[in-house]
Amino acid sequence: MSLTGMDPVFDDFRNAYPDIDVTVEQVPTADLLPRLDQEISVGAEGADVAFHASPGWFADNTQNFATLELGPAVQETGGVDRVGDQNYTGVYGFPNVISYRTTEAAPVNLEQLLDTNRDARIGIVDPRRSSPFVTYQYKVLQDAFGDDFMTRLSEANVTVVPSNPQLTEGIAAGDFDYAYPDIASITQAVIDKGAPVGIVVPEGPSVAGVHYNAAILENAAHTNAANVFMNWLMSAPGATSLARHLKPAVTPIDVEGSLPWDSVSVFDVDQWTSEAQNDWISENFAPNFG
Repeated sequence: MSLTGMDPVFDDFRNAYPDIDVTVEQVPTADLLPRLDQEISVGAEGADVAFHASPGWFADNTQNFATLELGPAVQETGGVDRVGDQNYTGVYGFPNVISYRTTEAAPVNLEQLLDTNRDARIGIVDPRRSSPFVTYQYKVLQDAFGDDFMTRLSEANVTVVPSNPQLTEGIAAGDFDYAYPDIASITQAVIDKGAPVGIVVPEGPSVAGVHYNAAILENAAHTNAANVFMNWLMSAPGATSLARHLKPAVTPIDVEGSLPWDSVSVFDVDQWTSEAQNDWISENFAPNFG
């Protein structure tokens, strides 16, 4: 799996099912996907469950997933419809956030920040060196606030950094007043260590983010235990655990503390292709940010 901050979620699962031994390997997505592909290609008994935020990988590997056996609790929450015939499903997501130094005013959204605080030091992530989700977030911004928004952003006091971890380092060190698009689970770690930083989910139509899917691998060595885990993730207790420990969260079923699943825009893998991303960058980002 690639999601950081999941330890307390797995603790909740272990408490619910103490007889199931859970081994968790957290691997960055760029390293995780080749490893899963290798295990699939040779039929190795490696991971039982794949859990990450690369939707194209799941769409391309439906034939390599075991059939999900959904229990009554999941069926009652629409689990059959969510899975369909693809044998994988979204279980968690998050919106991109704006992080800010607590000496500054909390922003409403990026447009309001540009309109009210032109001198603010803003750190942003370079879409040419990061994931497709970053490029898509900028496109959603532009769709929400106008075709000239990237030009307006480039005219502010902006610093472009290569990745989200470097964005978090910058806001924690005081290099920026605001950071965007930020990942709350990364920045929350420095907040927990005392960094004077806050996090807000932007208001309005500019909210994009990430959905995490999960599936059982066809060559899983522990299919029964994997099915128990998948059913828990897809149930109210699993969604509640994710919403409690990984804020702000979106979950497919309505539980306390979660945002609605459809409140966060995510890209369609059939439309947001590498070509589409590169075209958007060359037409909208590169001319403004070099």
